[in-house]
Amino acid sequence: MLKKNAVFITSMTSTLLFIILGVFFNDFVNESFSYIVSGIVSYFGWVFILGGFLFLVVCFYLAFSKHGGIRLGDDADKPEFSTLSWIAMLFSAGIGVGLVFWGVAEPVSHYQNPPFGEGLTAESADAAIQYSFFHWGLGAWAIYGIVALCLAYFLYRKKLPLLPSSILYPIIGDRIYGPLGKSIDSYAVFMVALEQLLF
Repeated sequence: MLKKNAVFITSMTSTLLFIILGVFFNDFVNESFSYIVSGIVSYFGWVFILGGFLFLVVCFYLAFSKHGGIRLGDDADKPEFSTLSWIAMLFSAGIGVGLVFWGVAEPVSHYQNPPFGEGLTAESADAAIQYSFFHWGLGAWAIYGIVALCLAYFLYRKKLPLLPSSILYPIIGDRIYGPLGKSIDSYAVFMVALEQLLF
């Protein structure tokens, strides 16, 4: 029987180990991640661009196909807010932090320290705007939207827990409640913590 707090313990332990590694072996961690990131950007940067575009295509398909009419709730449920209100809330929550802080901080940061080439140049200014559009444009919204849609569908239609592992229920079935599901959830929490620590 798995403990109820297995995800917390596993993800917290992984995060603390990474922090300890970063504190005591800072140079090693910096060099390793610089090598990994530069390799990913050099060889797989196109995957991110293509992936963002494909997520956007899927969003438009789902919105305008017969699947766009699937209710996220029971068949008899009625929306609590109008479509316009939902759009306003999603936009405010999703872009609010960008308009207040990252809308300026991100392009300036990329302009000064671009991921490639020299900083404070016309080329780094172009790259800064391109990165900002990619991070805050329709592609990013599509990625967030698909993940949120999957979580909402399995929560409200299939009555599964609001966990990343629930998205994989059609593939792994009831194993979402066992060690495999807990591992998926722990990995998701650790990756979010890692993203916050690194960026």
